[in-house]
Amino acid sequence: ITPLTEFSTAIAWGPARWSPDGMRLVSVRFTRGASFDLVLLSADGRVIRSLTEDRALEGVPEWDASGPEGIRRLFFTSDRSGVRELYVIELDGDANPRLYLTARVATGLHDVAVIPKRRTSSDATAFGPSSDRTSIVAVVTHADGGHLERIEIDRAAWTPAPASAAV
Repeated sequence: ITPLTEFSTAIAWGPARWSPDGMRLVSVRFTRGASFDLVLLSADGRVIRSLTEDRALEGVPEWDASGPEGIRRLFFTSDRSGVRELYVIELDGDANPRLYLTARVATGLHDVAVIPKRRTSSDATAFGPSSDRTSIVAVVTHADGGHLERIEIDRAAWTPAPASAAV
């Protein structure tokens, strides 16, 4: 076993996901008494940058391998508005993360999984790798419990994320 992060009584690390190219890792980091944020790390565990910094609870992140050339997309849920919604961070390299609200359900979204796009010649004209649409599966909360639901997200409908109400 090779540790990627150092032990600290002030910081606890949560679920992590490798980027599709294996060069970056994103993880949930809990800083006691302060925050529960997403952090971008190098492959050897060095913190590159915090991606979120607020009092909101960020969900387990999920990379989208089908973003445009040079752009990394990272979907996750957050309760930054008071209800758990779907957000995406776009990274152009490791700098200037852009945070967008991508889907809102009044009862809340949890546990996001990006559906990989098929790589066939017919996809290019329909809903394939060159499309600005992303399909995800998420747990959506209803009165009778959580349901798995597929959500189609169009890049044109994303809105800049509002300031966190949980600051």
